[in-house]
Amino acid sequence: MALHYLADIHHVIPTLANWFYQQWPALFQDEADAIRDLEQGTYRDRIPLHLVEIENDKILGTAAILENDMEEVYPYDSPWLACVYVPKNYRGQGIGKKMVQAAINEARRLSFKKLYLWTDQAKTFYEAMGWKPIQETIYKTYPVTVMSIHLTPSSS
Repeated sequence: MALHYLADIHHVIPTLANWFYQQWPALFQDEADAIRDLEQGTYRDRIPLHLVEIENDKILGTAAILENDMEEVYPYDSPWLACVYVPKNYRGQGIGKKMVQAAINEARRLSFKKLYLWTDQAKTFYEAMGWKPIQETIYKTYPVTVMSIHLTPSSS
């Protein structure tokens, strides 16, 4: 398995856009809207930054760090973990956890002290990794839990 920056592998954008639109249709007008959104996240040394895990030309998972993923509700809190997605046939193998940890490591590398997220389905998944709930709310038709994690300096 190899972790890549989306900045280096633009050819996967249509696949990711399809997944995101299927998973979170209320967030995008259509797949083209998701493509436009992803094309803005192709940086390595600043946000928005997307990470993609690939093995044998198969995309196993993705995660991103965005400036703000809920600006209507939390306009001043930044940055946000977002777009954490693992295709169904690869779930249960620790890939999601690896993607989240990779994004946390990137946030640390970029000198962020705290990271936020919202989740509509994976509250216990994130709690098991140390994320703390902040609020339960409705966001773009989804009942969500807003969470945060303090980023301690890396020991490496």
